[in-house]
Amino acid sequence: MLIAISGGHQKSIGVGIVDDTIIACVVGKSMNLHTFEQVTVANRLGNLLDELAQKLNMRLSELVRQTEHLVLAVPGATTRHERKLASACLSLNGLTEKQFSIVDDTWAGLIAGLQKPIGICAFAGTGAAVYVGLNETNFPLTRETKIDGWGAILGDFGSGLQLAIDLLRTITRSLDRGEKSKLYEDLIKLEPGIAVFENLQMWFDDLFLKFPGEWRLRIAEASSVATSAADRPIDPDMVAIDLVKHAAECIAASIAIAYERFAPKTMDMDIVFQGGMFEFCRLYRETVIRTVEEMCNKLPGCRSIERCWCLFARNIAQTESSSQT
Repeated sequence: MLIAISGGHQKSIGVGIVDDTIIACVVGKSMNLHTFEQVTVANRLGNLLDELAQKLNMRLSELVRQTEHLVLAVPGATTRHERKLASACLSLNGLTEKQFSIVDDTWAGLIAGLQKPIGICAFAGTGAAVYVGLNETNFPLTRETKIDGWGAILGDFGSGLQLAIDLLRTITRSLDRGEKSKLYEDLIKLEPGIAVFENLQMWFDDLFLKFPGEWRLRIAEASSVATSAADRPIDPDMVAIDLVKHAAECIAASIAIAYERFAPKTMDMDIVFQGGMFEFCRLYRETVIRTVEEMCNKLPGCRSIERCWCLFARNIAQTESSSQT
């Protein structure tokens, strides 16, 4: 049996695969080691595996015994330290090092979208990064071909979190001018506690202090206010449109850096778009695609592929498994 787990920012998904067929699927909490302590991730991993075992009518120990190979895709798994942390989480749940591989979520997105390890994956969800796959081997132990993905404060240009922060700053600036924008009214619908604008900073502080592992996720949820307002078929919000376009242009800039840095190897590479920003916001998706296509006129061979954000775990597991045999 193959097991593939996507331990994303918002949630984790685990699947069991036999003879190229997904036989069970379970959903759990985030396993992001950049936002949660190792013991928390280990426990969440154990719970996910236990639920998968229950779906297959077996004990967890039997699931581990029958696992030929497990692939865990997590945000930022590009250094030895990060892999060591993730490896310990798997070992604590009974798996041996020969049984598993740990890969970055952007590399997993590349395999999922293009079904090959050569190409470019632009990933934009709570965080954002661009990965360039240059060879046919298993996931390389290096950050060399990853652009951005530096996290909420240092980078993640074009991410849902950065869009949410831009939105909140736009709202607070309007409040400074004595104005209550339509976007602020939309945000109140999502967060009724800030109906009194003096509570806005307290709302943010409470998220930061009470949810040290999840404040990024909770703040990022506010990005839906901008994306929904920008995507409205009737009377879309012009401020929201500007915010979404700016976010899209930011990740397009990361794609340009990736393409130019690794040229001419990137000359004939396909690009796959992954993550919730691409999936749930039409304007964001179309703006990135249009910008990339404009790049392609100048940089021949760079092609965009739409609607490839679903994680086909079978392809990830098989690619990593076969590369180690």
